Amino acid sequence: MRKQTFVFVLFALLLLSVGAAQAGTISVPVKGMIDAQGSVQLNISFFGRASGGRELFAATKTLQVVDNVYYGMVDVPDTLFHGREKVYFEVARPSAPAIALGERAQFTNREGGAPNRSVTLQGCSLCFTCGGTFSVFQGAFTNTGTGPSERGSSCSGTVSTRSDTRPFLCCQ
Repeated sequence: MRKQTFVFVLFALLLLSVGAAQAGTISVPVKGMIDAQGSVQLNISFFGRASGGRELFAATKTLQVVDNVYYGMVDVPDTLFHGREKVYFEVARPSAPAIALGERAQFTNREGGAPNRSVTLQGCSLCFTCGGTFSVFQGAFTNTGTGPSERGSSCSGTVSTRSDTRPFLCCQ
């Protein structure tokens, strides 16, 4: 009986470790405006809808702030995308978690998309954050000169020169 219990426990632990090894993460870029400098701790909550709905995942992360713009990558479980291509996230200060710093932003994860594939510029735009027609994040740049010519949050609006130090390349 003891030997059977030991074998069962060992088998259960093996199954748990295999399940944990298969679970992956996806890095989601988080960016927005805040009245701060240096670094700031923020709550990032993920949802399946642009408004309303229940929280699917949350993380607290310290992000760097340059010229009142916070930026960082948040690792989320890949299971967040099971049955969906897009998620929406909102950011809040830990001291006021129910008060979002802005509208929810969109992140699109294309199934089977290789992270190191090449990207053509046709069908892409520089944006403050990705969303709308240009919903697929392809990378961020560090701006060393004058502000980039880019679209606004969620890749909306017309292209104009902004003081963004880290524009996103967003594609269709």
